[in-house]
Amino acid sequence: MNLLWILLFFSHTIIAQDITECTKVVDLTVTSINKQSTDELSKYLSDDFMIAGQKGVVAKIVLKQLFSQLGETVKSHHQEAVIESENELVLKYNIDYENKGMKEATFTFNRDNLLKGLELFEMEVKTMKGESEVQKPDNSIIEIPFNLAGKFIVVDVELDGEKKPFILDTGSPKVILNSKHMPGFDSNQKSISSTKGVNGNISGMDISKVNKLDFGGIQLVDQKVVTLDLSKLEEELGMEFYGLIGYELIKEFDIIIDYEKQVLIFIDPEVFDNYRIENLSDNTLEKIPFSLESHIPVVKVQIHGESYFFGIDSGAETNLIDNRLWTSLKQCVRDIGTDELSGAGPIMREVKTGKIKKTKIGNTEYKNLDTVFSDISHFLSSPLAENLS
Repeated sequence: MNLLWILLFFSHTIIAQDITECTKVVDLTVTSINKQSTDELSKYLSDDFMIAGQKGVVAKIVLKQLFSQLGETVKSHHQEAVIESENELVLKYNIDYENKGMKEATFTFNRDNLLKGLELFEMEVKTMKGESEVQKPDNSIIEIPFNLAGKFIVVDVELDGEKKPFILDTGSPKVILNSKHMPGFDSNQKSISSTKGVNGNISGMDISKVNKLDFGGIQLVDQKVVTLDLSKLEEELGMEFYGLIGYELIKEFDIIIDYEKQVLIFIDPEVFDNYRIENLSDNTLEKIPFSLESHIPVVKVQIHGESYFFGIDSGAETNLIDNRLWTSLKQCVRDIGTDELSGAGPIMREVKTGKIKKTKIGNTEYKNLDTVFSDISHFLSSPLAENLS
């Protein structure tokens, strides 16, 4: 009988220890939300950690993105229940957020006091796996007229049978639909993503399905597509548009952008030599080598005799250089000022602006190119990072 009492007492002591240690992890979770970082919390996550239906490595990525982009502050948190079982300890809390208000949260711990499950509030994770299935037309040469909105290329696209304006953005890896014009659009819906724009991570993204999108015969049929609220850009341009035509639709073609005639020409690479002979014999062509970083062509550029690397992006209205190069380049800049930089997301950022006096690409020299200096370090993950602009 004494032995039984000893065993029961010992078991109770272990559970009490678990609750104390696990409560500290809950407190650390709250601190991590407020700091917008999972650096410390990651040490206390189990290998099979789960959140929003995701498990393991993916779940930890989701948690990192969630905390860095949530933009919330926890005002208080209170323990409401403790549920003990042989292999798990579940702690129920009420968490009072500054913006979301009071939400129920569940923390599930394994026998090693590691967090194996976290439910902070209702959320859903959507993913797009692999590349979209793009249907190419039979004709080897496609000509598509365009207009300019500011310096953006605007084209007509058939979206579910209706002609709608889109922006050609080679800097976007995929087609993106403007969620403002999607059924059931809710401007108050909060989302996070791993996609980055000129101002950092882009929030407000979603995944939807398009029945048919036709861009001059290049089609997406019954495909998942990314949606994003682009209403801020609409306001700046003073026009409605329904999305962005990205790299995935045009990557199989050689492309000519004829600004004088305002026409895009997409050419099957197998017939380009014949097209050049028949249509470009009066033009001087210069070949400039590039490397492909993800989906961005990167070329070498000279600014006042020094070499740098620039990515080519039709969705940028002006040249963009990482602000870490400002000190070394400012003597090459005239008409220095400040402006607000916006991208695909709603975030605005004050940046330095000016005109680069001399820029040389290949054998051609350009003078007084409008340029913006901003933090684009989140783009620079390649070996070219130090100089990529």
